Amino acid sequence: EIEAQAFLMNNKELLGKTTGTFEVVDTEKDEIGYTHFRSVMTGDGIPVYGSDVVVHVDKNNKVYAVNGTINENVMNIEWSDFVTISQEDALKIAKDLLNIKDLPKDANINSELYIYEHEGEFHVVYLVELFTLENGPTSWQVFVNAENGQIVNKLSFVQNAAPAQGTGVDLKGKNISINTYEENGQYYLKDTTRLSNGSIITFDLNNINEKSYDDFSEKGIFKGTVFSSSNNVFNTERMKAAVSAHNNVAKICDYYKAEFNRDGIDGRGSDVKIGVHLDNKYDNAFWDPNLKAMVFGDGGEEFTSLAEALDVTAHEVTHGVINSTSNLLYITQSGALNEALADIMAVACENEPSDWKIGEDVYITDNPWNKNPLRDSLRNMQDPKSCGQAEHLSEYPGDKRAISKYPEDNGGVHIYSGIILKAAYNIGSQIGMREMGRLFYRANHYFTRITNFKQARIGTLQAALDLYGKDSREYKIVGQAFDAVGIK
Repeated sequence: EIEAQAFLMNNKELLGKTTGTFEVVDTEKDEIGYTHFRSVMTGDGIPVYGSDVVVHVDKNNKVYAVNGTINENVMNIEWSDFVTISQEDALKIAKDLLNIKDLPKDANINSELYIYEHEGEFHVVYLVELFTLENGPTSWQVFVNAENGQIVNKLSFVQNAAPAQGTGVDLKGKNISINTYEENGQYYLKDTTRLSNGSIITFDLNNINEKSYDDFSEKGIFKGTVFSSSNNVFNTERMKAAVSAHNNVAKICDYYKAEFNRDGIDGRGSDVKIGVHLDNKYDNAFWDPNLKAMVFGDGGEEFTSLAEALDVTAHEVTHGVINSTSNLLYITQSGALNEALADIMAVACENEPSDWKIGEDVYITDNPWNKNPLRDSLRNMQDPKSCGQAEHLSEYPGDKRAISKYPEDNGGVHIYSGIILKAAYNIGSQIGMREMGRLFYRANHYFTRITNFKQARIGTLQAALDLYGKDSREYKIVGQAFDAVGIK
C-alpha cells in the first residue's frame, strides 16, 4: 500500500494537473497473482467523491497499469474550514428529506465528509447513506452541504436476487442435500463450510411488509427467523424457497471460489445473509447494500418465486461483489454497467450452453406488463431488444436525457445495460461463457465508481491483455465486440 501511494504521489503528471493527495482504501490480490490497490484522491484530508484511482502491480511488484478518474479542478485550500454542521445534524436533515421518522438503534448509517462537485460547483458535504422501503427497496445517498445544511443532491439506488448434512425439498420439488448446522439438537439453515470468517445463513422474513423491512436495518443483523428443523429435514411447503436460495447461494460461492479464489461476496469470507418470503406476492429480488444481504419475494404477477432461479440469485450475489470492489455508481452508464456485469456473471455462473437468458425459469410470460408475446425471460444477452432493452450506443441519448426519460430507473440502468450485454454476448458466443465470466470479472478490477461505457471497453481490453496477450484471438474479439455495439 505504501508503494502504491508513493507511486501516485511521485507520478501525478500521469493523472493530470492535481494538487490532491491519495489514500489507499482497499487491496486485492487476484487469481493470477496480480495486486490491485484502490485509492481515493483527497483534498485537505477529505476524499473527493468519484475520484478513484487503481494501481495495478504484477507478480514482480512492478506497476504495469494505472486507471481511474480524478477531478483536476479541486483547489488546494483548507476545505475543513467550511465544515460547520455535525454528522448528527446532517443525518437529521437527510431523514427529514426522506420523511424517515425513526431508525432502529445502531442502524447501518454512513455519514462521511466528501468534496463533491455538482453542476460545476464544489461543496464540502456529508454523504448520508440510508436504506428505506417507503416506496420499494431503496438505498439513498443524500449530499448535505457541511457548511449550511442545504441539500446539494440526492440519489436513489435499488439493485434489483457444528456443520451437518441435511436434506430438503426445493421449489422444483427435488430432494437435495444441503449444509446445515446443529446446535442443542436443532438443525439450522446455516452453512459454515464455505466461508473463512462466516456462514451462509437463510432467514424467513415472515412476510413482513416493505415498510416494516426497515426494522431489519440493525447493523449486520437480519431480524427474521433462521430456518430450523428438529430432524435435519427441510421439506415443508414454506421451506422450499429457503432450500432453493440456500443451495443456489452455496453453488455461487463455490463458483467464485473455484474460478477466482474469491472468499465469499466481500472477498473476506464474511457472513452471507439470505431472506425469503418478503411481503405478499412480492415481485422482486434485491441486494441490500447496507445489510450486505439478498432478499427474495415469492413472486406474484410477473414472476414465480425468485429464489428458484440460479441466475437471478447469481445476479444479486454479483451486485454484492461489485459493492465490495468497483462499487459502480448506480446511475446512467456506470449503473447500466453495474446491471450488465451482474447479468454477465449470472450467465457465466449458470453456464448452460446456448442459454443467454436471465430469469427464464421464473418469468411468467402472460403477465400484464409483457407487451412482447415472444418475450420469455427477464433479460436476454443474445437479443436485448426482445426484453425491451437497447443494444447499441446510438440508442443512448446522453446522461441528462437518459435521466429525464427514465427518472425512476436512474437513467435507464435496466434499459441501457443491454448495450454491454450485447457486447458480452458477442464475446462469449466466441470464447465461451466461462471465459466470458473470467474476462469480465477481471475487467471489474479496472472499473471505478463512475466508469462509463468507453472506459469499460478499455478495462475489458486490459483484462484480455492480462489473460490472453495482445496478439491473441481473444483480445481481437473483445475489440470487435465493443465496436459492433458502437463503443469505440
